[in-house]
Amino acid sequence: MAGRNQNGPKDKRLFAMLVLAGLILFLWVGNRMAEERLAEPVEVAKEVSRTSSIYQEILEDHQLASESSRVRQADEGNKNDQASSSIEDSSGDGASSSSESESSGDSTSESQQGASSLEEADDLGQLYHQNPPSVPGGQAYVEVNDNVPIFTDADLTDVEESWERYSPLDDLGRVSEANALLGADLMPAESEQREALTAITPTGWQQNRYDIVSAGWLYNRSHLIGFQLTGQQDNLLNLMTGTRYFNVEGMLPFENYVAAYVEDSENHVRYRITPLFMGDELLARGIFMEAYSIEDDGELQFHVYIPNNQPGIEIDYSDGSNQLAI
Repeated sequence: MAGRNQNGPKDKRLFAMLVLAGLILFLWVGNRMAEERLAEPVEVAKEVSRTSSIYQEILEDHQLASESSRVRQADEGNKNDQASSSIEDSSGDGASSSSESESSGDSTSESQQGASSLEEADDLGQLYHQNPPSVPGGQAYVEVNDNVPIFTDADLTDVEESWERYSPLDDLGRVSEANALLGADLMPAESEQREALTAITPTGWQQNRYDIVSAGWLYNRSHLIGFQLTGQQDNLLNLMTGTRYFNVEGMLPFENYVAAYVEDSENHVRYRITPLFMGDELLARGIFMEAYSIEDDGELQFHVYIPNNQPGIEIDYSDGSNQLAI
């Protein structure tokens, strides 16, 4: 009896310690989740003001409206000089990317002119969109098919009104091709703000925080078709897991270029985003971006591949897990 009485206080102390440890763990996890939920909108707000001068220069270079409200509204991160040069190279008249031959392979003159029929477009899609092109280190994108999109004639003639279409998720829950005929009528109102997107968890989402990543968090919920173009918020068919580098240095300059063009010209732009998943991998290796302006016969056009990577971070594309590069 005496032995059992002596063990009683010890058992109570052990139980109390376990309860306390569980409470501390619960609070830590909750705090981490709260930080993640707040991170994206907070960093967006911080970085818009820091990058406005860069986009003023880009817009002036392309004779676009310097007061493009939707471009200012949609800015999500810090754009460096490479981002600016990405826009200049994508316009078609500037110097081509040094890695063009690596990314496009042995392009024929026929493929460089785009596709005239659905069958030809499918063939070119099989040629260019089945494997990730080689992208030299330090580059956020590479041109594909000499920067010429592979839309069909029908894609570029059915322009009565703007539209957007998103493919259903596949059996693994992954996003697929997103298409649009972009116009000013699809763009969000100036008063509409980009919302937090934490209700959606796209495939490959294994979030981690690193000091070497801008804004800290490795992954963003990346729109296939950017918010500034259609006003889409938490559409699960339009959100993929993308690294901060992929989202900000890769996609965003092209998205803002298109948004500024549409708002200034009031023309339409045929637009397509094609995510590239290899096998059963849950994290996309990257995306192909294609755009072609309609009313002026392609004054704006580009066809690029943007790899979904992050400098200094090793990523397992099978599930999105990640660690610092050794």
